[in-house]
Amino acid sequence: MLTIIRHQMLDGFQSAMYLFLSVLIILSFLINGFVCSENYKQEMSDYQFSELSNLRELETTCSSLQSLAIHDQKLMQPPSPLTFIADGGRKMLPNVVVLNAFSRYEYLHQHRGNEEMPILPALDWEFIIGILMTLLTILLSYGAFSSEKEGGTLGLVLSNPVSRLKLFFGKFTGLIIVLTVTLLVGILVNLLTISLSGGPPLGLNIAIAIGWIVIASALLVSVFVMLGLAVSALTVHPPVSLVVLLVLWVLIVAAVPGMGLILAETASNVPSRDTVEAEQARVEEEIIANAPKVFGMWRGNPFDEHIPIRARVFTRIAREKEKIRDSATDAQVLQAFLVQVYSSPSPSSLFSDALEMICGTGIYGFEQLMEKAENYRRQLHSFVVERDRLDPETPHIVYSTSRSHFDRGVFSSREIPLSAIPRFKNLWSDFGLSLTNSWPAWQLLLLLIYCALIGMVAFVALAHYDPR
Repeated sequence: MLTIIRHQMLDGFQSAMYLFLSVLIILSFLINGFVCSENYKQEMSDYQFSELSNLRELETTCSSLQSLAIHDQKLMQPPSPLTFIADGGRKMLPNVVVLNAFSRYEYLHQHRGNEEMPILPALDWEFIIGILMTLLTILLSYGAFSSEKEGGTLGLVLSNPVSRLKLFFGKFTGLIIVLTVTLLVGILVNLLTISLSGGPPLGLNIAIAIGWIVIASALLVSVFVMLGLAVSALTVHPPVSLVVLLVLWVLIVAAVPGMGLILAETASNVPSRDTVEAEQARVEEEIIANAPKVFGMWRGNPFDEHIPIRARVFTRIAREKEKIRDSATDAQVLQAFLVQVYSSPSPSSLFSDALEMICGTGIYGFEQLMEKAENYRRQLHSFVVERDRLDPETPHIVYSTSRSHFDRGVFSSREIPLSAIPRFKNLWSDFGLSLTNSWPAWQLLLLLIYCALIGMVAFVALAHYDPR
């Protein structure tokens, strides 16, 4: 078996196609290191500027509790240090949220670059491994058995006391070793480039994430190696093997994910912004129409008996409008996850989904922004309510309805120190990552299952081959 492994390794390392694509892959890792390091530094600069601007606004406009409660903060999500691994289409996703103590109003895009430019795939690990490495795998493995069948050497090998199982695993192991050399060299070049370029800090959390990503990459490459062996074992002529594998490669990396997107858009309807605003206006009008008559009265005295009624009505309006807005956002998130579910027959889609989950990018990054924004809004609201209770001179009627409404409730007018105000920044870890991220167990398990099933097909095809 060692002889088979050695022979397969020599064939791989001496292949001109292998040398060409390996150089291309390593060069891509090198470019990725430089470009992503510069992008990360720019994004960190934007994030720090946003933090400083928000802090200055709080300092100048939020001297009282009421001004703090109704002040709309524009908060930016910190950049993930792992975008060089999985960009996740970050320029297409919101990274800023506008909120106050009572509501999250909208999510915004605030990215560098020209948003009118066409969106091209990012040169990240997800692209390099998911596209270039899998293509290299196809080109190395398509002739593993079919070339020897056509040349008649496979019959000679099987006439010797070599079991087909050893032959199969020898071919598989040799190919995996050759491909792993390219992958590891590329990763080492990439990490070294990032370290020397002053890119994202490569701490323990990053090292653990990279370990998981290497496992996912090895499983993806193994799936395509098994696919190459299976097609090669089922065919006799190498050109036929190559054409079949290239068709399967296009289906796996492009066609199935594209169909997943179409199916998700069909299955989940996302309401437009105009529809959401119209529904909010309808609900507000309905609540006001059914409110007690004293609701509309305001005589300037915050201690009037009808003021709590106004507070309850306005609070209900705010909650119902928030539900409508959240429902629309949840529909967008659901559609994104449905794309991943419908694309799961593709190993490449599983691999991309696993990387984005590990790195906290893509839809997983947007989910983090939603979660952190809501947690911060609740902290801010609790802070306002608790501070207001400490002031005996107010009626403790804390409420708000919308940014356009003049009635904002009655708050304490006491000054509050800036250091006491909850900060959005404190909800994120030092690396901008959620430490409670779930790991992609089901994606890795499916990749392992695909590898095993395709491997069984490949071995059965080889076992039934009759060299006569």
